[in-house]
Amino acid sequence: MEIKKLQIENFTQFTDLTVELASSVTIFIGNNGAGKTSLLRAVATPFWIRISKMTLPTIARHRSPRFILEVTRLPR
Repeated sequence: MEIKKLQIENFTQFTDLTVELASSVTIFIGNNGAGKTSLLRAVATPFWIRISKMTLPTIARHRSPRFILEVTRLPR
Protein backbone atom coordinates (compact mmCIF):
# COMPACT_ATOMS: atom_id res chain seq x y z
CA MET A 1 0.00 0.00 0.00
CA GLU A 2 1.30 3.43 -0.91
CA ILE A 3 0.16 6.26 1.36
CA LYS A 4 -0.48 9.64 -0.22
CA LYS A 5 -1.54 11.79 2.75
CA LEU A 6 -1.86 11.67 6.54
CA GLN A 7 -4.24 13.91 8.47
CA ILE A 8 -3.73 13.88 12.24
CA GLU A 9 -5.75 15.73 14.88
CA ASN A 10 -5.28 15.54 18.68
CA PHE A 11 -2.93 12.56 18.46
CA THR A 12 0.06 12.54 20.83
CA GLN A 13 1.80 15.91 20.39
CA PHE A 14 -0.01 16.83 17.15
CA THR A 15 -2.91 19.28 17.39
CA ASP A 16 -3.59 19.48 13.65
CA LEU A 17 -1.15 18.13 11.07
CA THR A 18 -1.42 17.19 7.41
CA VAL A 19 1.51 15.41 5.75
CA GLU A 20 1.54 15.00 1.95
CA LEU A 21 3.85 12.19 0.83
CA ALA A 22 5.34 12.65 -2.63
CA SER A 23 7.07 9.36 -3.39
CA SER A 24 7.00 5.67 -2.56
CA VAL A 25 9.91 6.09 -0.13
CA THR A 26 9.64 8.56 2.74
CA ILE A 27 12.23 9.20 5.43
CA PHE A 28 11.37 11.08 8.62
CA ILE A 29 14.36 12.93 10.07
CA GLY A 30 14.30 15.03 13.22
CA ASN A 31 15.60 15.60 16.72
CA ASN A 32 14.59 13.43 19.66
CA GLY A 33 11.03 14.27 20.67
CA ALA A 34 10.18 15.82 17.29
CA GLY A 35 7.42 13.28 16.57
CA LYS A 36 8.96 10.71 14.20
CA THR A 37 7.67 7.73 16.19
CA SER A 38 4.30 9.43 16.68
CA LEU A 39 3.94 9.76 12.90
CA LEU A 40 4.62 6.04 12.50
CA ARG A 41 2.08 5.26 15.22
CA ALA A 42 -0.45 7.48 13.43
CA VAL A 43 0.01 5.36 10.30
CA ALA A 44 -0.27 2.06 12.19
CA THR A 45 -3.20 2.84 14.51
CA PRO A 46 -6.02 2.91 11.89
CA PHE A 47 -4.99 -0.57 10.78
CA TRP A 48 -5.13 -1.92 14.37
CA ILE A 49 -1.49 -2.86 14.53
CA ARG A 50 -0.72 -3.36 18.21
CA ILE A 51 1.89 -0.95 19.50
CA SER A 52 2.98 -1.29 23.12
CA LYS A 53 1.95 1.34 25.66
CA MET A 54 -0.80 2.80 23.44
CA THR A 55 -3.92 3.67 25.40
CA LEU A 56 -6.39 6.53 24.84
CA PRO A 57 -4.95 8.72 27.64
CA THR A 58 -1.43 8.36 26.23
CA ILE A 59 -2.27 9.05 22.58
CA ALA A 60 -5.07 11.63 22.75
CA ARG A 61 -3.56 15.11 23.01
CA HIS A 62 -4.12 16.68 26.46
CA ARG A 63 -6.69 13.99 27.33
CA SER A 64 -8.95 15.04 24.47
CA PRO A 65 -12.07 12.85 24.28
CA ARG A 66 -11.25 12.04 20.66
CA PHE A 67 -8.53 12.02 18.07
CA ILE A 68 -8.73 11.78 14.29
CA LEU A 69 -6.37 9.86 12.00
CA GLU A 70 -7.06 9.76 8.29
CA VAL A 71 -4.83 7.87 5.89
CA THR A 72 -5.29 8.50 2.16
CA ARG A 73 -3.73 5.88 -0.06
CA LEU A 74 -2.98 5.86 -3.75
CA PRO A 75 -5.32 3.76 -5.90
CA ARG A 76 -3.99 0.41 -7.06
